[in-house]
Amino acid sequence: MGREKGKIQNNHNSEKYILYIDDPSLTSVEIYILNTRNERILYSKSGTKILNREQLLKGNTIAFPIHIPKNQVVQVFIKVNTNSFMTIPIKIKEVEVFQAEVFSTSFFLGVFYGLMLLMVIYNLLGFFVSKEDLLIYFTLSVLFFTAGVGTYDGMLSAYLPWVYAKLSYSPESFLISIGMAFSILFTRSFLNVPKQSQLSDILKVLAGFFFINTLVSLFTPIFGIHVLIGLVPLYIMMAIWGFVWAYKKQISMAKYLMVANLFLIVGACINLLAMFGVLASPWWNNYGLHVGYMLYILTISFGIAGKLNKMRLEVVNKENQILKEKAKKDVEREKNIELEKIVKERTLTLTQQNEELVKLNAELDRFVYSISHELSSPLK
Repeated sequence: MGREKGKIQNNHNSEKYILYIDDPSLTSVEIYILNTRNERILYSKSGTKILNREQLLKGNTIAFPIHIPKNQVVQVFIKVNTNSFMTIPIKIKEVEVFQAEVFSTSFFLGVFYGLMLLMVIYNLLGFFVSKEDLLIYFTLSVLFFTAGVGTYDGMLSAYLPWVYAKLSYSPESFLISIGMAFSILFTRSFLNVPKQSQLSDILKVLAGFFFINTLVSLFTPIFGIHVLIGLVPLYIMMAIWGFVWAYKKQISMAKYLMVANLFLIVGACINLLAMFGVLASPWWNNYGLHVGYMLYILTISFGIAGKLNKMRLEVVNKENQILKEKAKKDVEREKNIELEKIVKERTLTLTQQNEELVKLNAELDRFVYSISHELSSPLK
């Protein structure tokens, strides 16, 4: 639970504002606004359990429309119940500015989730065609990680309210941990890491940690988030080690993996710094993780396309080599057949000639015998 208070002075021409709070793990919000005479001019309560259908806006934003007269000062008291340990952004903007920001956010999230859906369908089709394990690992990673991000920005509760109706906790740590585990398995397959290598063993252990954290998150979600944040440095170390290993082995896929993880890490850092209040919090700072993950997906997709194309070329080259060897063997077989035919023909010719010689020899013997007989007759 957190309590905040402050004063707001309206030095603008507009009198209509929106005070809003961004936090995916809110359970209730109460707001009191008093004028300079300590008279209550607004009291509002979000409810004991905030679901998307109870919110004024889609997403994880809880908004309260307030009226502040020109050149007046009001006091604001806010009581927030949340399971989050991070800084909760509380903002106030003019209605027109707020509506423009909501439109920009909605457009961005539409692009993000549209791309994620496209990647899931594309990689599933690729898996059914190629039967490559790396595609199913990548698809499951995208699916669970996107669902986890959807709990943060409120999209999961917006379009799957029946899921939240049955849950007593926010499942972002559970979903993201599964996504990260499959991402590690994908890395192992993407780089063709040998099963008996030290790097392979470390990747399996790290994936096991993320799978264990999914169980931890079921029972203690907040502790699961702490563990997840603690595992992130290990994931970064794994990504660097994988890149160095693949670079030394001259594996061309290493560059895609390193650039993709760099996008993801930078995006996550921007998001965390905005959450902790270190960075100023324009709307796009709150979606650094979305942008980083989008670039991660696109980079990895290019890498997968290159890997599959390389594998296809290797298969084509092998098939061509097999066809060449087969053609060579066919030519040799035809030559052998021709040689056998020639040998048979010559053997037959020699046999016929030999038979003729035998006949001639027999006739010659008879002739010689006959001549000898005739020559010997007068001498008698």
